[in-house]
Amino acid sequence: MPTLTITLTAQQYARGATAIGKDLNLGRDATAEECRQYVIAMLRSVVLAREKDVAVEALVPATFDPI
Repeated sequence: MPTLTITLTAQQYARGATAIGKDLNLGRDATAEECRQYVIAMLRSVVLAREKDVAVEALVPATFDPI
């Protein structure tokens, strides 16, 4: 399985942990594991959305004008 490594400065991590904690309504900064899971979920969501876009484009004729 491929590995993705993200390197952050202490300040970047602190800001991210605070933002993710707020986004998840934790009432505290997110832990490193919570941040990791959040990033994985975000990547998964982006990939699925783009794959859906491609599938829809393949089904809809290029000349279709929905307006």
